[in-house]
Amino acid sequence: MLATMIITLVVIVGVAVFLAAPAARVKKAEGVGGEKR
Repeated sequence: MLATMIITLVVIVGVAVFLAAPAARVKKAEGVGGEKR
């Protein structure tokens, strides 16, 4: 049970990062400014 939950969380986080990375690049490409953290 616990292992299944951990694997599910890892998959969800991986998909979220995979989807968020291109969006972040598009925002940077559009020119948000010099916001670098």
